Amino acid sequence: MRRRNRSIKKPIVAVLLDAHLKGYPTACGYIRLILPLTQSAVLNEFDVRFVSLDALSELKPDIVIVQRLAISTQEDVSYLISFCRKSNTPMVYELDDDITSLDSEHSEYDHYKKMSVFVRALCEAADEVWVSTNELLTRLQALNPNILKIANELDDRIWKSSNTSIEELTDAEETAPLLNVLYMGSATHGGDFFSLLYPSFEKLRSEYGNRVELSLIGVLPDEDLVDGINSIEIPYGVGSSYPAFVSWLQGLKGYNVGVAPLVSNTFNQSKSHIKWLEYSGMGLVTLASNCGEYGESIETGVTGILCENNELGIYKALCGFLEKPEQLSKLQTSTQGFLENHLNNLDGHSKRLLQMQKLLKENSNSRHSEENLYSQYSDRWKAN
Repeated sequence: MRRRNRSIKKPIVAVLLDAHLKGYPTACGYIRLILPLTQSAVLNEFDVRFVSLDALSELKPDIVIVQRLAISTQEDVSYLISFCRKSNTPMVYELDDDITSLDSEHSEYDHYKKMSVFVRALCEAADEVWVSTNELLTRLQALNPNILKIANELDDRIWKSSNTSIEELTDAEETAPLLNVLYMGSATHGGDFFSLLYPSFEKLRSEYGNRVELSLIGVLPDEDLVDGINSIEIPYGVGSSYPAFVSWLQGLKGYNVGVAPLVSNTFNQSKSHIKWLEYSGMGLVTLASNCGEYGESIETGVTGILCENNELGIYKALCGFLEKPEQLSKLQTSTQGFLENHLNNLDGHSKRLLQMQKLLKENSNSRHSEENLYSQYSDRWKAN
């Protein structure tokens, strides 16, 4: 009688996720870590655990991945770095925004200014840093040369190719919106809205009346909205799960353009193109500021439209859709083609898998000193 093969113990990867105040993972946590690290190709090689900091000593992981501000106190940052060095456990730091370069006008400037010293400490101490854009890679190389860009992607398990029928815009119904625009984002994008989108929409609305409408998801949750601007409430419970949120998004109907305005500043220059991907997943044509990774990714006139990064640029681009509706119909078709190609050529999880395999193979004490880590960073923390 043959003995059953005992399963081979897989290396353990402990993942510390950034989370909302209520404790559930952020959309970024899903996009950057949960979804790619739960692909079957990764799970065939590694035992991936999503854990808290205090679970590390008992778990004894082979690799630790820490995201963004998953740990954000002096004591916790020092403990994590010390744990990884003493146990010779490779650490990966995952970051998708340059929160060390926020302008003072940003709504969360005070908070992130305090956190930036911890971000720098984790970048320096990590065996490898994963970032989402070329700009972010360039900026952080001075802190750690072992840095890799892994671009944001959609996940084909939750995003499906749009099967929305393409209909040319028509003036047949005088009461129907000719252009139904969607803008989604967190409340931190209020500055982008008021500086760029709102003035261009006001001008457009004065000329075209109810032939153009704008709907917001997030962005201004507590603001009184003017005529022509609607707020779409996210159903209770949906916002706590990115897969549920995606399912809800793909069920929204009647929109044809998604906008991604970005004020040109240091922080926004390192932003990823995730909204473009999400709008494409909804079957919408993306109109984005020619800023950051949007400018590197969108082929204007084919996979979206890039506009001058000011209110006049957004106004002109939206007018173009109204004056030449056939252009929008053509772009909707090419966007669907782009989406199908994107979902058929995902490689983010394989890049992460390759890097984790490499870290295990090359693991050594070469970057790990015996110095007291509390004292190493104490001067910086006292200064902040």
